[in-house]
Amino acid sequence: MNMLNKIILAGLTTVSLVCVSWAGAANEQIPQRVAVVPFNLESADPNDVYLTHALPWALSSALSLCPDLAVEARRNIREAMENLEVINSTSVFEAARVGVYLGDVWVLVGNIKRGRFGLQIKVDLVDAQSGKKIIERSLPLVRNSQLLKTVKFMCREMAGKLSGSPVSSDLLTSFPSSEEAFRYYALGQEELSYGQLNHLTQAEKYFRAALAIYPQFGLAYAGLANTFLFRGTLSRDVGLDYSGFMDRALEYSEVSLKLSADSPECLSVSAHALMQSGKPKDKEFAKELIARAIRIKPNEYFYYYIQWRLQGSSIEDPLMDKILRLNPKFAALYFERGMAFLSKNQTDVALKSMLKAIALDPGNALYHVYLGVVYLKKIAPDDALRCFVRAAQLDSNLPAAFLNMGIVYMQQDKLTDAETTIKKAIQLNSNYAPAHFNLGLVYGRMNKPENAIDEFKFCVNIDSGNSMAHVLLAQEYLKIKERRP
Repeated sequence: MNMLNKIILAGLTTVSLVCVSWAGAANEQIPQRVAVVPFNLESADPNDVYLTHALPWALSSALSLCPDLAVEARRNIREAMENLEVINSTSVFEAARVGVYLGDVWVLVGNIKRGRFGLQIKVDLVDAQSGKKIIERSLPLVRNSQLLKTVKFMCREMAGKLSGSPVSSDLLTSFPSSEEAFRYYALGQEELSYGQLNHLTQAEKYFRAALAIYPQFGLAYAGLANTFLFRGTLSRDVGLDYSGFMDRALEYSEVSLKLSADSPECLSVSAHALMQSGKPKDKEFAKELIARAIRIKPNEYFYYYIQWRLQGSSIEDPLMDKILRLNPKFAALYFERGMAFLSKNQTDVALKSMLKAIALDPGNALYHVYLGVVYLKKIAPDDALRCFVRAAQLDSNLPAAFLNMGIVYMQQDKLTDAETTIKKAIQLNSNYAPAHFNLGLVYGRMNKPENAIDEFKFCVNIDSGNSMAHVLLAQEYLKIKERRP
């Protein structure tokens, strides 16, 4: 028998799965969660570094097609390894620690060693609960010319070993024929997973490099679309115009779908981009696309998140519980749940959700801003101010942090401090209508009607539907009129 078809651990050929029902869903099974961590590299060749992320990405993509497996989000894995200070994840003990941190998941670890004549790849599966290996797999020597072929085989084989059900589709047909294009794509995916502006810029460069080599690479277009979706979201969060980014995302997602119509990544990014357009026709098409993606990848939490958003983001929707079962560390969902409760003035439950979101993602400045807003609603200005100050420390370019800081100062009659901080918000975004409105309020309190008029006029020019700004503008004009003899 060819060595590629053997498992090194004697007598172990399959893994039995233990599934239980979802709460409230009698016929639905809880999938086994598995985390594929970055591989360890033993190579002096800098061109091999990308493999530490490329091989885990390929394995994650294959495993996510299995109906009884749920692949852990890369962000969660990175957080676990950083918090636990895990450097060498190939250690069974360290892998088990990561698995326990993530909630007793299986952990797939790997080692890549560069020899004189090629690569030696070894993959192990560790059960976090027992702290033991349940699969060991060593591939024979891989020459560079055979790397992609071997990666595809490894992905198919491991999916078959770990899953009790056959893979529903072969994502690997979306792989490029060029190893160089695959390398750039994998590097782009790694940068994209950080979701930060500097990483998004680098991700775009890698995806474009992949397309320069392989122009029919649908997944690379999907990656480009995702970079613009992220940028649009970041711009929206700081109150900037984001429509241009969303238009580019939609453009690239359409190309990706034409090139890889059966790829769940291309289906989902197209659904996400269409959802952002806000057009009813686009929304209905987005629902169709995300349903197709879910049929192919039945346990991808983010696909259900898009579906939940398309269905109206109701906190009563059972999809919310399903998403959190697939990814208990999905901070954004707790944040959105908190926002939903906040909109209903249910501040106690909103507070719990916001605190949970921050516990999972403490570096997210926007979460701290809205936690502060909850405290303001609860008439706790000191707690609110601490949240806004913390948000500004985390992101000094976030106008909402300074605006809300100024609102607290205004409530405390610290009008000079309020003026300074709200002006800072306007410096960051000169078209930030709420900041101009509140600066107008400050000037009104300071009995500076001319300054107040300037701010309210600026506000109504940006947001003509702000009826209160029109009323206050008229009042400030009356103040000036009453001063005249």
